[in-house]
Amino acid sequence: MDSRLNIPENKIPEFLSGLENIMIEYSDNYKIPALKEKDEEGYFTISFDIQLDKEQTSDFMRRFNAYMISTQREYNN
Repeated sequence: MDSRLNIPENKIPEFLSGLENIMIEYSDNYKIPALKEKDEEGYFTISFDIQLDKEQTSDFMRRFNAYMISTQREYNN
């Protein structure tokens, strides 16, 4: 799956808020997800600072991918 997402500039705070809500459920010790600058194609890199064990990482990635898919559908409509 291509995990890149072209996020409209005005939707970035909303997008990050959704990611933060997912992260809060896994750990009290995390930093807010950050978007690095856009690349030449208009895509952002998302960075996380959250410590998870193997099982949590698997579950987190499932939820992250589901969030990315639902967000992409929303922005494409």
